[in-house]
Amino acid sequence: MILDPGAVAEVVRAAGELRPLAIGIATVELDRAALELEAADSGLTFAAAADDELLGARCLVSAGVLAVGGADVRVVLLEPSTEGLLAAALARRGEGPAVVYAAPAEASPDAPGPRSKLGAGPLGPGRLVVGSRFGPHVIVLAGSLEGSPGRHGRNGARP
Repeated sequence: MILDPGAVAEVVRAAGELRPLAIGIATVELDRAALELEAADSGLTFAAAADDELLGARCLVSAGVLAVGGADVRVVLLEPSTEGLLAAALARRGEGPAVVYAAPAEASPDAPGPRSKLGAGPLGPGRLVVGSRFGPHVIVLAGSLEGSPGRHGRNGARP
């Protein structure tokens, strides 16, 4: 799985005025996607993380970051665990960037648009900015990303 810079940029643009913190990559198989990205000499390694309740996905989170549009962002690999939003995005758009995890920009403390209830996720709790069923999706995180990426995970081991 090679990350297409244009597809990554499209998903990051969906965040608008929000500050991107991580990019979520939809896949049909977590371990394969992680091995391919690790083998691509990207400097990324992945650890298990909490499921994303808002998207209906199992997750792996990168320990490293990618430079995207002037920001360093983590990578979250997402595999559908329900027939929810991630499954719909994957069916419509195929494997690749599907979600941006963001924090409100300093000058704009409120995210645009209506938001979902608070839900658990691989980077901590967040709220989905309501938009297209097929993505790209925007999740506004409730807290910071300080600490290890797998801190919400299952003992840091891959599922």
